[in-house]
Amino acid sequence: MSIFVDLIDQYIKADDVFEAEEVAANISQNTNDKRRARDARARNDQAYFLYAFTMLEDAIHTAFTTLINNRIGTPWEESRAWTHWDGRTGDRAHLRIKIKMLLRLQTDCDNVVNFKKERDEIAHGRVWSQVYVIPRVCTEFEQIIQRFETT
Repeated sequence: MSIFVDLIDQYIKADDVFEAEEVAANISQNTNDKRRARDARARNDQAYFLYAFTMLEDAIHTAFTTLINNRIGTPWEESRAWTHWDGRTGDRAHLRIKIKMLLRLQTDCDNVVNFKKERDEIAHGRVWSQVYVIPRVCTEFEQIIQRFETT
């Protein structure tokens, strides 16, 4: 079982609790309770998004290391991206280089970069600009990882 499948299961359990709190707050008609319940659920969603993205980043870095190790000492026709790799990790430009080397579909690359932008916004204390359905995000991350090409 993958980390993303596990995360979906865990998220559903946690979200059920937050949903029950939201329902109770709506029944009580207390405006402050409604706001607190809604905000708590949104923060939980963002926390799961952040964690899921860190798992995606880890999978990218691991697959990229495998790709590099598989290419050492062998001819590589697509050497342009390879020759630009300087070994640094972490920033968005280097993440983009890695995913372009691992993924053939441009839409996958674009999606990862867009998810990274949202991750950065949340990590720096901002509320995300788009609400994501966590089970759908985790499923998409799993599908992206399955399309990595490391040989």
